Amino acid sequence: MEQDQPIVYSMPYVNDLLIFCKNVDEIKEVETTFFKEFDTKDLRKLDFCSDIQMIRHQTKRMISLGQVKYISF
Repeated sequence: MEQDQPIVYSMPYVNDLLIFCKNVDEIKEVETTFFKEFDTKDLRKLDFCSDIQMIRHQTKRMISLGQVKYISF
C-alpha cells in the first residue's frame, strides 16, 4: 500500500456500521457506496456502541473509548 493512501476503518456490528478515517472525503465515498447498495441512513454523532462510550476530542482529533457505566464509585 502506498504511503499517501488514506486508511479507512469500518466496524460492523449487527445492523450498524461505524466508519473511521482521518479524511472526511474518504468517509463520504464509503457512505455513498453503501447508500447505493443498501437501504441505510447516516445517524451521525455516535455516543455509545455496544455499551462502549465514545467521546470525541475535536481539537486533538482523537476519540476516547470508555465503559463508565461499569465503574462504581
